[in-house]
Amino acid sequence: MVRPLIIGVGGSKSNSGKTTFASDILRMLTEVTISSTKDQSGSKEDFKHSSLKTKKRWGAIKYTKTEIYSSIIEDFEILNEDGKDTKRFIDSGAEKVIWIKATIFDLPEIIPIALDRLYHLDGILIEGNSAILIANPDIIIFISLDNSCDFKPTAWKVLENAQIVIMSDNSPLINIKEMTKRSKVFILDDFQRTDLKNIINEVIDHMNKLVNRKDIERLLIEHSVDKRITCQKARALAEEFGIPYSEVGRIADELKIKIVECQLGCF
Repeated sequence: MVRPLIIGVGGSKSNSGKTTFASDILRMLTEVTISSTKDQSGSKEDFKHSSLKTKKRWGAIKYTKTEIYSSIIEDFEILNEDGKDTKRFIDSGAEKVIWIKATIFDLPEIIPIALDRLYHLDGILIEGNSAILIANPDIIIFISLDNSCDFKPTAWKVLENAQIVIMSDNSPLINIKEMTKRSKVFILDDFQRTDLKNIINEVIDHMNKLVNRKDIERLLIEHSVDKRITCQKARALAEEFGIPYSEVGRIADELKIKIVECQLGCF
């Protein structure tokens, strides 16, 4: 069974906009494939077409911190109650939603259980900073859509690991360059009035690139010997993923893998 893609959506604090954005991106993810593996039975053109059009099955995990007790809630009637964030995930197309109510001490034991119950799906979206730090998702999206500097302690840790940051134009993060220099940053002028469809499309496009990069890194490491890979194998990777030779060369450089036996001057 293919491992699902796991996406974490965290935020600077409660009411930071993360649930709204998580619901909107989940709605689009159930209609758009995020895949980095070409179907061997079809052509590259067929794969590109399906990656844009195929409906995928996504699940969602909502985490709420408690002080005394811990539980995993899967009862649809409870999850689908008006006003609950879990209902927003259901309405956004999630095939299965799990609500974790847990102490910070029990969370490391509960997160793997919840993930395992969604492992049959194509993707899993997790909302909640502490849950993200334990689950270690493939992609982390950090939301900061107000001008407050009053961040949760866990928010800073999530931000440090985020590949995508979405902030308002008055967010204090704009002035904290070192915290976001390794992330792709999207700035919204007016979150309440902005049509999120275009920016979510950009986020999904960037997520595709991140997933591809993870696979390229893995394959470069697998095909290298003593930190060396042949030009022929590096070119094959670039062609398989449809990216320039120079991009594979740049990733190899970052991994300190040397491309050898290069006769065409591609790298």
